[in-house]
Amino acid sequence: MWRLWLICFALLTSALPARAQGRLNVVASFSILGDLVQNVGGDRVSVTTLVGPDGDVHVYTPAPTDARKIADAKLLVINGLGLEGWLPRLLQASGGKAPIITASRGIAPLQVGSVADPHAWQSVANVRVYVTNIRDALVSAQRARYRRHHHPDQDGKDSGGVSGEHQRCQADPADLGRDRRQGRRDAVFRQFDRRKGRCPHLH
Repeated sequence: MWRLWLICFALLTSALPARAQGRLNVVASFSILGDLVQNVGGDRVSVTTLVGPDGDVHVYTPAPTDARKIADAKLLVINGLGLEGWLPRLLQASGGKAPIITASRGIAPLQVGSVADPHAWQSVANVRVYVTNIRDALVSAQRARYRRHHHPDQDGKDSGGVSGEHQRCQADPADLGRDRRQGRRDAVFRQFDRRKGRCPHLH
C-alpha cells in the first residue's frame, strides 16, 4: 500500500527545475529514503545509499567508502529521529560540505515509552511529509546549483536554505523553482494544493 502512495506523491511533487546540467548527486542514509529520493527526483538525480536494503540502519558500521560518498554528495538525506546514530562521526570523517535534509522534519513521532519511534515512514501520512521535505530540498539544491553555474557572482545569496556547511535544508515553498515545462504534473500539483487548502506555488 505504501508503495502505491509513494508513486502517487512522487508524480504529484516531481517539480525540479531542469536547467542545471547533469544529475544532482544525492546520498541517502538508507534504502527506503533512497527510493523516495529517486521517485521524486527521477532522471534529474543520481542517488547513492549508505545502508542497502539488506543492511540494518540501527547497527550499521560505516566503511571508508561511505566517507567518500558523502564528500562527493551535493545533498545528504537522512531520516533523523535518532535513527542514524553512527552518522555524526562519519560526517566529520568525510569533510563533506553538502547540506543535510532531515526527511522526517515536522513529524511528531510515536513514543515507545520515553523513546521516540524513528520509523515514521511506516505511516502513509508521514510519507507525505517525507516526500514534501525531499522535494523542497531537491528543488532548492538544483536552483543553487544552477545559480552557481550561471551566476557565480551570486553564489550563496538567496539560496533557499541550502548553502552552508551541513545546515539543515529549510526550503521556503515560496522559493520553489518555476518550470513551465512541467505541464500536466504542475497542474495536478496545483489541484492537489487546492484540495489540501494550501496555496499553489508552481505556475
